[in-house]
Amino acid sequence: MRELKNGENNPRWLGGLSFKPYGPKFTKSLRREIRKRDKYICQYGGGIGKTIHHIDYNKDNNKKSNLITLCSKCHSKTNNNRKYWKYLFKNIIQSRYS
Repeated sequence: MRELKNGENNPRWLGGLSFKPYGPKFTKSLRREIRKRDKYICQYGGGIGKTIHHIDYNKDNNKKSNLITLCSKCHSKTNNNRKYWKYLFKNIIQSRYS
């Protein structure tokens, strides 16, 4: 059985970045607006989307062009290969809302 590595022992550890709080502009109304813009659909998998993801992984960058609706399953995939997800989601937002 494979041993799970937590915190600093995990190879994906980013110095505790995930524990950083969201900025004050990441409000319920902003999240609701992004879900509405995306028609409550996961913009990757197509299922019901409830989670708002920061495309550039910067919790203080709350520009609408940096936010995308995902389902929790797809959102969990974005912790690996961040460069790929940034590129993909930027292109999705640009093609759908520019």
